[in-house]
Amino acid sequence: MLKNKYHKIILPLFFIFEILIVLCLFFYLNNAFLYNFLTEAIIIFFIWCCSSIFFQSYKVLRTNSFFIGILPSIKTLLFFIILYLLLVASYQPLDPFYKLNHFKFISIIFISIFCYSSLRQIIFYSLRSKGRNVSHIVLIDNFDNDDKFYDFKNSIVPYGYYLRHRINSFTNLSKMLKNIIAQHRIDYVFLFQSDNKIIDEVKFFCDQSGIRLKIILNMKDNFVKKSGLEILSGYPIINVRNEPLLHFGNRFVKRFIDILMSILSIIFVLSWLSIVVKIIQRISYPGPLFFAQDRIGLDGKKFKLFKFRTMRIDVNKDLAKKGYSAKTIKKDPRVTPFGKLLRKTNLDESPQFFNVLIGNMSTVGPRPHMIGEDEFLEKNINNYKVRRFVKPGITGWAAMNGLRGGTDDLSLMEKRTNLDIFYIENWSILLDIRIILKTITQMLTLRIPKAY
Repeated sequence: MLKNKYHKIILPLFFIFEILIVLCLFFYLNNAFLYNFLTEAIIIFFIWCCSSIFFQSYKVLRTNSFFIGILPSIKTLLFFIILYLLLVASYQPLDPFYKLNHFKFISIIFISIFCYSSLRQIIFYSLRSKGRNVSHIVLIDNFDNDDKFYDFKNSIVPYGYYLRHRINSFTNLSKMLKNIIAQHRIDYVFLFQSDNKIIDEVKFFCDQSGIRLKIILNMKDNFVKKSGLEILSGYPIINVRNEPLLHFGNRFVKRFIDILMSILSIIFVLSWLSIVVKIIQRISYPGPLFFAQDRIGLDGKKFKLFKFRTMRIDVNKDLAKKGYSAKTIKKDPRVTPFGKLLRKTNLDESPQFFNVLIGNMSTVGPRPHMIGEDEFLEKNINNYKVRRFVKPGITGWAAMNGLRGGTDDLSLMEKRTNLDIFYIENWSILLDIRIILKTITQMLTLRIPKAY
């Protein structure tokens, strides 16, 4: 429970709390350099945000080293102080009076953030040592004696990893892993460096099961310190799959754009489009304005997806709401003439900006499938569950490249899944902007692929 709250609530609160500390001290010390406190507060806000996001000062690192734990905060403070002094020097004469004021501000900021970060690190070290805020793991190792295993097991506790099960045999690995995840919630599989055949087998299983895999390398200490890799109990670790959106800074930027896009769309599009759609619906195919259907989202959780209703109400409406209706096909008789227009322009999807605002969807991401279709695909498409590592989107990399809509062709669904995984591994804000602009162009030119 605490682990989920950490990523969704606690981590953003840490980020906000740091900002509040800086701004409150700034106003309390009356440390003006432009003689316009609102302007100054905005400048200080952006300087700290840039520093904090870049060095991730808000994050409580999984480490048993106190210094490493607070190092991001120290880097953030030093970078912030440099930017602050450069800004002050460009606006204000550096006479002794002003120097004293700014030195006081910088000193108190440094002491306050340092103490706050230290206390936060100590608290979470204690919590993780007691089994709170932990990730549950399966360890596949080849230790030659039990002493090494117990040393490793005990040393990873402060990092926030709880060992659910150990596998020290490479026979029937997939079968053993399947039995373990059927009985326990598993977040990661840790695999000690082994031959390529075993790595491929474990990687395939983890991708099929939607579990993240970390490979622990057996390297010398002097190389470990120079490797730049994540270090756990003296061992360097490789994350098998690159996921930029695991970093809070990237999620923060993406979420900011999602909120901005959803608010603008709701105000400037949905506010009048909903009225137009309702009037035409009432005349031609009476019934509710929206259609809400169960879909699969982040981490495999169900959510209600909103759309403008484009079909006539039929006897299977309750089944359709649960996500088990038949896929829409070309010239589908269920779709009304006006519904076809909405689908052709993709405007039927615009109510999903409510989903984006709520937080169970993103503007850009893998398109969510109906429950029935999703259950079928996860059994028949390799690596399908990897799509669930991020929030589903209104548009996406696969959708933009023409792979969208219902199909029974498993080869097309595999290509779609591979494009979705490419997006997850190569996310950037520029990629999101590119997808959004291309989707808008397709909407305006009525060239949205397979919009039926």
